[in-house]
Amino acid sequence: MFAKQRFFCDGLPRDIWRQCKDELRCLKCMKTYCDWRSLRKHMNFFCQMEPLFPCPYCSHRARIPTLLKYHIVRFDPAAQQSEDLGEFIGKPTFICPKCGKGYAWKASLQRHLSTVCGTPPMIFCNLCGYKTSRKDVLFRHMRHVHPRSQ
Repeated sequence: MFAKQRFFCDGLPRDIWRQCKDELRCLKCMKTYCDWRSLRKHMNFFCQMEPLFPCPYCSHRARIPTLLKYHIVRFDPAAQQSEDLGEFIGKPTFICPKCGKGYAWKASLQRHLSTVCGTPPMIFCNLCGYKTSRKDVLFRHMRHVHPRSQ
């Protein structure tokens, strides 16, 4: 298990982090984001950062636990059935038997199986033609892609 570590954003003075959150702009590369959680993830794990999470099977290192999980399952397909995989990355692992996508929660996998995997998208954005199988995903799309049109 990984020890709790201090990430880049956690070490920023409050006024600097507040300014980043207000502008939704990375301090390192000036890239902008539509929400502060994506910005924080970018600044902590991706922008000018070395990968933190080592693979137990090879020399690969992942930037975030979810990417490590996907790497391990690709590297060793039998690992998707392993209960140790969930403990290794700190989250339970539920893998879709149809497409291989992984979920931290069993309910998320069940929702994926019943509404997304193998089902053609039936819900369309009337502004740009974006397609999805879920109403909540369309609402999120509308908030982030077409915020002024609501």
